[in-house]
Amino acid sequence: MKRLKIFLSALVLLFLGSAYFMPKAESLGKEKPEIKTQEPKDYKKYAEEALLYCKKNKISTDFFVLIDFSIHSGKKRMFIWDFKKDKITDSFLVSHGCGSQPTARDYSKEKPAFSNQPNSHSSSLGKYWIGTKKVPSPSFGEKYLLYGKETTNNNALKRDIVIHPWSIIPDEEPYPSGVPESWGCPAVSPDVFKVLDEKFQSVGKNILLWAIYP
Repeated sequence: MKRLKIFLSALVLLFLGSAYFMPKAESLGKEKPEIKTQEPKDYKKYAEEALLYCKKNKISTDFFVLIDFSIHSGKKRMFIWDFKKDKITDSFLVSHGCGSQPTARDYSKEKPAFSNQPNSHSSSLGKYWIGTKKVPSPSFGEKYLLYGKETTNNNALKRDIVIHPWSIIPDEEPYPSGVPESWGCPAVSPDVFKVLDEKFQSVGKNILLWAIYP
């Protein structure tokens, strides 16, 4: 009988100890991973400067294209800012240059490298004028030339930095993966290129593209 009492006492202590250390089901249900959301950025100051620039240089004042390379490449970061509506009206995925890494991967999806040097395979920051007409591209079918207007991007034509369609660029955000990286071009999906082409052709003037890394 004494042994039975000892056994039962030990069993009760074991049960109470397990209950103490075991997380409650209710607590487990409340432990959810934190989801980080990206706050929308305010590009108003860029839009104001862009409009003054476009007026001064007599290029399109309908809209301009803004690329924010500080945003993860798996997120939409090419924006159309409508000057008349004074807001972003469209946003798209866009690639950046792979630099020293292999092309078509996403190794620098969070922090691209920038260069204006030929054969650097990197994107260049600054203001560009988008050509008024698309031209043939041996590799991608068609493209829009980019005329770099600053010391950070004035080798764009020499480097063949252009807007072109690329079949491996998706339409929907692949985050946390990035989009495939180019040899420095702001490449977009074929469907997005069609949208851009229609918008560009509706203007008939050079359009400002501004690549930033704030």
